Amino acid sequence: QRFADGKAIKWAIDQAGVSDAIGTITLSFATDAKAAALGFVLGRAHWGQGLGSEAAREVLRYAFETLALERVTAEAATRNVASLRILAKLGFDHVESFID
Repeated sequence: QRFADGKAIKWAIDQAGVSDAIGTITLSFATDAKAAALGFVLGRAHWGQGLGSEAAREVLRYAFETLALERVTAEAATRNVASLRILAKLGFDHVESFID
């Protein structure tokens, strides 16, 4: 429903030579629409190839340049070290995790 109401955008992540989507990436908008939360999921077979970073980088570019958002936040589970690294690599100021 959030997608239908324009409160979020969800993209499929694809990879050359792979017929199915390998993951998804989402921007969920805050109430004031000046901020959003970034979320991504990538199939295990595609971890460690830089694909999550590449997809997130493009979505962040779209968020700031096209949508003119002022802030994007993200969360990752404590055990998801790879996602925490992606967020740090992308320049998130304060990378911390929630306990799952």
